[in-house]
Amino acid sequence: MEETVTAVRTVCVLCIGICAVQSMTEGTRLKSQAGLVMKLILVVIIGSVIMKGGREFSLPDIGGSSSMSYEHDKEIYDKEIIRQTEKNISDVLTAQVISAGINVEKIAADVNILQNGSIVINRVFINTSDNDSAAGIIRGSLGQETEVVDEDA
Repeated sequence: MEETVTAVRTVCVLCIGICAVQSMTEGTRLKSQAGLVMKLILVVIIGSVIMKGGREFSLPDIGGSSSMSYEHDKEIYDKEIIRQTEKNISDVLTAQVISAGINVEKIAADVNILQNGSIVINRVFINTSDNDSAAGIIRGSLGQETEVVDEDA
């Protein structure tokens, strides 16, 4: 690690040196020759760091990716999408019912997402001060065939 820090410091000092040499030789014939020498030194230093570090550098073994791991990750992703979709739908329905002047204790949507990406709302669970009116508002938003379940019953 100390060698890497030293190499980085050397490269930084060399870059400053290149800029200084270029500004001192501005307008002279030595500018291109001095710049070339400094750049060659820079390449040698960077090359030595890479060669020295290349021997010590190794990538961690993360193991082969298996289809089982992929399926597990996809399952977690799908569950999170369903959870977030349920929350979003519940939030929208809650806002609609509250805007109608009905006190809401809980509105929760039960959602499935099909293979083609379609969202199917299986049922909506409600617990409000006026469940019948809230159910009417929810059915008006989601369709009359939507099953609205009163959690108090």
